[in-house]
Amino acid sequence: MRKWLPIAGALTACLLAPAFGAGITGTKHDLSAKGYGSTEICIFCHTPHGATASSFGPLWNHAASSATYQLYGGGVTGRGTTVNQPGPASASCLSCHDGTVAVDSYGGATGTNFITGNALVGTDLRDDHPIGVAYPTTGTSYKIPPTVAKTYAGRVECASCHDVHDSTNTPFLRMSNSGSALCLDCHNK
Repeated sequence: MRKWLPIAGALTACLLAPAFGAGITGTKHDLSAKGYGSTEICIFCHTPHGATASSFGPLWNHAASSATYQLYGGGVTGRGTTVNQPGPASASCLSCHDGTVAVDSYGGATGTNFITGNALVGTDLRDDHPIGVAYPTTGTSYKIPPTVAKTYAGRVECASCHDVHDSTNTPFLRMSNSGSALCLDCHNK
């Protein structure tokens, strides 16, 4: 029975892939028509074989950034540790959005097409929402736990508010921010 578990896992991944792909089809995260060497949707971030060993996500296929980031607050202390760099859930986003790695650097290839415009956040993140910081577990200023936003190892990361596979709420927000709804999912203001 055990030898069938990997097959069942692979089958589940294949069945779920269309749901994820449907969320980015035709969006800015759909790079399949950009001429970057593949017409597949998922290949720019994920691969079924030969994934890089990383904590960025399942079957990760994109080159990682080696940038050092300037964070909001310069390093925030929380839960007994000081966080000086984004965690894996943010580093995966930044592997394209910091502008140091080309979006077509996947599958071991070194690309030449870099993000520009509003999607380029750079390496100076001091004017962005804090990432890599501990989400409070006590106090009255925060909802504990948040309803829709997610934490990663108890930390706020890019993916706490953004869902790369769901383009329902622009720009890939986990929920509408009408009336600051997403902000109020964490903050009691």
